[in-house]
Amino acid sequence: MQPYFKGRIKKQFVMVCATLRSEFAYDGLGRRAQIVEKSNGTVTGTSKFVWCGKQLCEERDSTGTNVSKRFFAEGEQIGGANYFFTRDHLGSIREMMDTGRRSLGQG
Repeated sequence: MQPYFKGRIKKQFVMVCATLRSEFAYDGLGRRAQIVEKSNGTVTGTSKFVWCGKQLCEERDSTGTNVSKRFFAEGEQIGGANYFFTRDHLGSIREMMDTGRRSLGQG
């Protein structure tokens, strides 16, 4: 089954695919503030986002205190491990590498 988008109501966007549901909430500036994942109506995960001006800085757990990811212009820190991006001539991310320069994926 293909996912479908239910609409935007009060700064919230919902994506539904069979029994899975993702609810996206936005702050007053239109920035993603929270994602709630549900399976059969039961919450299975919540992520909250911290912004530094116009840049996404951190992803946190449902309590908002534990940082799960940090975002930087040239990479990310996930669970304490650092990852770096390589970019093409247009500035698009083409590859993600770990600190040992091993490729983890290409775009």
